[in-house]
Amino acid sequence: MRVLFVNCPNLNVDACTYLLLAQNRVQDIFEFEVCHHWVSLSQKSRIKGKPSRLLEIWADARVFGMKLWGANKAEPLYWARLERSEFPFLDGEIGIDEMKPLRGLIRKHEEWLQSNRPGYGGAEPSLPTIVITETILHGQYISNTVGSMAVVTLANWQKQFSPPSALEFILLSTQRLAARVALEAEFGSHYATRACLWDFTANVADVKSGILIGYICADCRNALLDRLSSSELEQFERLMSRSWLGTLDEPGSVASNLKRVFDYDLSTTRGLKLSAIDRCLDLLWSAESAKFVLALVGALLVWWLAKHNIKIELAK
Repeated sequence: MRVLFVNCPNLNVDACTYLLLAQNRVQDIFEFEVCHHWVSLSQKSRIKGKPSRLLEIWADARVFGMKLWGANKAEPLYWARLERSEFPFLDGEIGIDEMKPLRGLIRKHEEWLQSNRPGYGGAEPSLPTIVITETILHGQYISNTVGSMAVVTLANWQKQFSPPSALEFILLSTQRLAARVALEAEFGSHYATRACLWDFTANVADVKSGILIGYICADCRNALLDRLSSSELEQFERLMSRSWLGTLDEPGSVASNLKRVFDYDLSTTRGLKLSAIDRCLDLLWSAESAKFVLALVGALLVWWLAKHNIKIELAK
């Protein structure tokens, strides 16, 4: 199952990549692999225009071997510009009926994979593909499936979506779409909300329940059992339960690595990446910061008592 990132200027793609690939360790129903569309374009294309050139220089510049401040932001912005210059429809909306432009993009990426197959170690060009993008889906849909291709969008995340975190939303969406396009089972989205993986969530806030509960309703279980054995279904339900994510205080767990390596805390970060407010809260509530605040308060209290000649005698 291929996951293809396209036009993701704001998403913490590195953290998302790690989270999706971590699923390969806890089940053997699907084998997820990740591709970034800009890789195929960067070898042959450069964007014209001063803003894009500035982003490119900013992303690549080094001072004493170190990246410039903000380079990690400039890089995804530049790659997204490169993708949009090659496929202008990414600047607008993706229609949900045939999704023909997206089909053309995937086909072009597969042609590039095929041309690089010997040198890139035998990459398979044709696989069921889930596209993750920040381009809008027409009608404000959050995902769609056509044949062996699916798309999930994070467009206007902060404005419209509010599940526990953006990465958990992507994780749930990827699991749902992977089962649909890879297993080719007859899943029909159902309304109203049951907190099931295949809910049709007309009220996007209801996605919260699906993420937190990790449930498959009886109808969808029967559809899955047409394609999976009972033990495989058990694996899939464990995957949805998110127990395999572990906790922050568990060294080597997925949650711990996301925070330690990719600066994304599933328990506090809500958006596509860690915001300035998230950073301030992390700093404020960290153990070292708490010690510093207590020491500062203590020092100020001693100074105030001394200034007002107030002595404190301990009771014997």
